[in-house]
Amino acid sequence: MTSPNHILLIAYPKNHCRMLAVAITWLFLLSPLLADSVIFYESEPIQRKIDTLKSTLDSLPLTATHAAPWTLGYASHWDDLPGSPLTIEIKFPKPEEIDLVALFPATYHDENNVKQSFGFPIRFSLERLLPDGSSQIIANHLNSDYPEPGMGPQLFPCPDPLPAIGLRITVTQRAINKTWWKASHLVAFSELFAFVGERNVALRADVKTTSSYIFERAWSPAYLTDGFSLYSQLNHKIKDPTKCFQVMTDQAQLQMDLGKTRQIDEIRLWPVVRAIQHNYPLKLGLGFPQFLRVELSNKPDFSDAVVIYEASHLELQPGGGPWMQPISPSKGRYVRWSLGDGVREYLGKNQPEICLGEIEILENGLVVSQGLPVLVSDQATSVSGLELLTDGFVSEGEILPLRQWLTQFHQRIAIGQQLKVLWPAATEARIR
Repeated sequence: MTSPNHILLIAYPKNHCRMLAVAITWLFLLSPLLADSVIFYESEPIQRKIDTLKSTLDSLPLTATHAAPWTLGYASHWDDLPGSPLTIEIKFPKPEEIDLVALFPATYHDENNVKQSFGFPIRFSLERLLPDGSSQIIANHLNSDYPEPGMGPQLFPCPDPLPAIGLRITVTQRAINKTWWKASHLVAFSELFAFVGERNVALRADVKTTSSYIFERAWSPAYLTDGFSLYSQLNHKIKDPTKCFQVMTDQAQLQMDLGKTRQIDEIRLWPVVRAIQHNYPLKLGLGFPQFLRVELSNKPDFSDAVVIYEASHLELQPGGGPWMQPISPSKGRYVRWSLGDGVREYLGKNQPEICLGEIEILENGLVVSQGLPVLVSDQATSVSGLELLTDGFVSEGEILPLRQWLTQFHQRIAIGQQLKVLWPAATEARIR
């Protein structure tokens, strides 16, 4: 009995049968390529999105952790009951129209020596405190669990800025404790920032809390707003740490001309981070001045100078990142820095020296001293690297504006999370 296929071939002339056979053969040979084309078509939109995200990622600054930060931040007390509520209040010196709040999680090393976040609350609210005694919610996570924060800054925009005298964090569910601390649940933050434009108005703000763990120069409510975290506002690119400002004496006096009258509201000093690639904290901040006086004048001879900041002894051991100090807004053009009592090496040589990676003067949150020449007093000897004090770089990399760095750091982490989802999706589309 003739099969249907044979009937089909018999119905055509011989030359048509040969053409049909050739066509079937080519279809058989090309079928894998056609399948690959279909797979490519399905995965192409995903791959384009991956390529776009990777391109954006390449344009963002790299951020690295410090060998040792100045302080660790805020933590609740070990003896608190797991379900007890917790309140943290930050009070600004004056009402401020904040438009962004950033919270950095606290961190620790797990059993595999991998750095992890810990203590970020599961359920909490963030409010701004208004001058009339009322408050307004910025973020409300009281009825739903907050996602695992990871290592990066958590950003909370403040729409419709209103004058606020402070912030309040209310925690109703603490995080499970991952560290060796004896508490079963706790709350911990590395740092809090509150921005009005480019200015961090939370810097050195008063902090009051219903529970706190205080340990020497590591944990304290005050360390929630001291400006120190595990990171610095840098595009990370290591350079020779021996190339820095250095004067081989125990005192030095520097002068700067800002070019025009400025209203200064913050100063920053960057320590020299030595042995940066060897994770050796004892080499951090050698030569960092423990005595500091900053004067501002409208005349180049400083005949009308006023002291805008003075500290006879800085209480903290220098770590990675800048020491930041808000200043009561003061107008002037000429700045004089008196530096003394540089941090000595713990062991080895005990030669006096003053060393700095960068000095910065800020107006309304923006650096106005970058690129300006610095003069040193005639009494100083063996001076080197004077031009490096205002070049915008330290041994860890290029200094970035604080708010820009925070938002780009947050963006980098968000893109990384998107890529983790897209890469398997692209692979699956190719397999199909």
